[in-house]
Amino acid sequence: MRCLFWLTLFLASFVHAQNPNISKKEATRTIHILSYNTIFSKHYKGFKIKYSEFIDTEEDFIIPVAFSFNNYQLKSNVLKNKGYKNFNQFLLGASLDGFIKFHKGIYVGVGINIPFGYETTKDFNNEKKSKFLIGVESKQGIRLIPWEDLGIVLGVNYKQHFINSNVLNRELNFELELGINF
Repeated sequence: MRCLFWLTLFLASFVHAQNPNISKKEATRTIHILSYNTIFSKHYKGFKIKYSEFIDTEEDFIIPVAFSFNNYQLKSNVLKNKGYKNFNQFLLGASLDGFIKFHKGIYVGVGINIPFGYETTKDFNNEKKSKFLIGVESKQGIRLIPWEDLGIVLGVNYKQHFINSNVLNRELNFELELGINF
C-alpha cells in the first residue's frame, strides 16, 4: 500500500509540472492550502484533511493538485440496518481539481479524486473483516480565498463517492471546508 501511495505522489508531480508557455506576468503567485473538511451525508459522517497547491492566474483554467486523508464512519441507524456493530474507512487520495477564477478570491470548479485505503468492519457476532479499497470521487464546488498571502479559506463541495466497499459502495455528500492559505 505504501508503494501505491508513493506512486500516486510521483505521478501527481508530473501532472503538476509547470507549463513552460506561462509567462511570469500570468503566474502571479503559488497558493498552498491546508484544510479540514467536514462531510455530511445521508449514510456517512466523516472528515478529510487535505493539502492543495496551485499557481493563481487570471486567464487560465487552474488545475490544483491535492493530497488528502479521509475517514468515514456509518451513522448508527445505517450501521444497525447493514448488520454491523462497527465500521471505519480510512482513505488516502490524490486529486486534480479544475478551477476558474470567478472573481478575485472566488473560485468555482470541478474535481476528480482516486481514493485508496481500507475499511474495517465488525458484525454482531464480533467477526472482524478488513478490505483494501479503491474508488473514484467527483465533485463540484466553490472556494473562497479572500486574503492573498495568508488567511482563511472557505469552501463547499457537492461530491459523488464510488468505492469497492462491501458495506456501502456509492454515496452523495456535501463537504464544508475550512482551511488556511500560505
